[in-house]
Amino acid sequence: MTKWLLRKASGSRSKHKETGDFSTRRNADFNEGFDDLPMRESIQGKNTKRTYLDTSLVYRWLQTKVNQNFDAVYSEFLTRIQPKYLDAYRNCIFEYLEPSKTVVFEEEIIYGTLHDARVVLPYGKKKLYVDPTSNLIKKV
Repeated sequence: MTKWLLRKASGSRSKHKETGDFSTRRNADFNEGFDDLPMRESIQGKNTKRTYLDTSLVYRWLQTKVNQNFDAVYSEFLTRIQPKYLDAYRNCIFEYLEPSKTVVFEEEIIYGTLHDARVVLPYGKKKLYVDPTSNLIKKV
């Protein structure tokens, strides 16, 4: 039995898991449009709580898959995600890995994309890329 690559965020991290931003989110939402707030809001039940999953295990697992074929790694990745989370998290691997269709080499610099803009890799969490010629996972 292989281990799952997603785990539930626990403690205080779970409520900030959507954006990951702790400092600006606290008061920014409240100060905007005080007059536009509704008069009444429904009470949220205990079943309306969203579950956010921690994907840091995906990055640690990808570190062991350097210089391996991306197609084989991606098919194994899909088998190691819990079936109930598969639709929502099937693309979370691309948070840590630049796909081959967006990798561009110029001289000795490797470029990826971020919101249709070209950025130099490594950028943020993307420290790995798929080589377009060999389809192998490489480290930047």
